Amino acid sequence: MEQLLSQNSFLRDVIDEAPYGVVVFDASGVILLENELARQFISHDNQSLVKRNIKEMFQVFEMEELLTQIIEGSKESFDVMELVFDEKVLTVRCRKRQDWSILTVQDITKWKHIEMTAVQSIIETQEKERQRIATEIHDGIGPQISTTIHQLETIAENIKESDPETATRLESIVEQSNEVSSELRSISHSLMPRVLLDFGLTAALQTLVNRVNNSNRCKIEFINSFSGEALDQSIELNLYRICQELINNALKHAKATYIFVQLVKTEEHLTLMVEDDGKGFDLNNLKLSEGIGLSNIEMRTKVMNGELNIDSAPGRGSVVTVEISLHEH
Repeated sequence: MEQLLSQNSFLRDVIDEAPYGVVVFDASGVILLENELARQFISHDNQSLVKRNIKEMFQVFEMEELLTQIIEGSKESFDVMELVFDEKVLTVRCRKRQDWSILTVQDITKWKHIEMTAVQSIIETQEKERQRIATEIHDGIGPQISTTIHQLETIAENIKESDPETATRLESIVEQSNEVSSELRSISHSLMPRVLLDFGLTAALQTLVNRVNNSNRCKIEFINSFSGEALDQSIELNLYRICQELINNALKHAKATYIFVQLVKTEEHLTLMVEDDGKGFDLNNLKLSEGIGLSNIEMRTKVMNGELNIDSAPGRGSVVTVEISLHEH
């Protein structure tokens, strides 16, 4: 490879001027050449990578495994679209040839930052709209319905003796109106849970679970090992919304009869897990499915720099976990 490049200055120039990092390594993993961008992206000391082993450059388990498979010959290529490495986000691609392999590296940190800013803006817009609608229900429609109910009750009471049949009909309307009012309060609380803002994540999740249990639509069990120390409000809201969405999916789409919610804290991480006994789904078709709400869950997980894991199959329910690092929040 070195001889080939020394004889072909054009090829050397192409590699040096490439808009991404280029590394070539032999069948044993020893690096034969690199360009300047490769040194910038993956060298810890900004020294030449030549004659060093490619596996030593990536102290990341995923990359070590993939590179081992390339060197041993069990894999011909791989693409890692988002690798967090030394406070950077990289896209790494590798292709194996007969006697050597070529690895390319792109730094997408700036674009990920732009993406996260856009995602955060979308989520903030959604929350502001939810808050606006919740306020309209709570301060506008709610009091109007309450006033109407009170007037109907007064009329029914006044005509009870003179026109008992009409009074009975009015009482039935009052009962239906009270049900509508109760449903509106539930919608308002769902759109903007005051308990989350006032008492934190665990109290809000418990209230959410209690509300579903009281509706007799499904049995939900909530296990919590998080002591409730304050997190950033946006993190608590995102985790609450994710749990809310997963419970809604389990009820609406999976037709679950039992849901198990866990909030588990370790020294390093906080994990939300939602498991249901519903009809499940095919993971290969998940992104094509409408109404699952996966995009919102993915967006909120990304904003928290969290990790989303989905385990499901038709006929055996679903287990969804979201894990975030406590040290980052």
